[in-house]
Amino acid sequence: MKAGKNCFSDGSGAQLFRVARSGLLGETFVIERGGEPVCEMSHVTPPRLTGADLLTLLHSLPKPDLGYWDAVEEITKQTPVVPESPLGPYRPD
Repeated sequence: MKAGKNCFSDGSGAQLFRVARSGLLGETFVIERGGEPVCEMSHVTPPRLTGADLLTLLHSLPKPDLGYWDAVEEITKQTPVVPESPLGPYRPD
C-alpha cells in the first residue's frame, strides 16, 4: 500500500459509506483481498490539457493536402450568408 492512502481489507465492506463520503475530500482508498491490493478508489478528476500540450498535439497531426483547402473554399462560397438579427448585435449586460 502506498503512503497516505486508506486501506480496507477483507470484511471491511461495511465501511463503504465512509469511503463514498470521504471520497469527496479527495482521499484515495486501496481495497485489499487476502492482504494484496486489488483496486484503488479515488476521486475522478478531469483530464488536464495545457496550451503547450495542445500545440504539441496540433503539430503532431498530419497536414491536410491542397485538395482539402480547395474543398473548404468551395463550400464556404456556397454557404448562405446569415441575415443580421432584427434585435441587433448581442451585448451582454
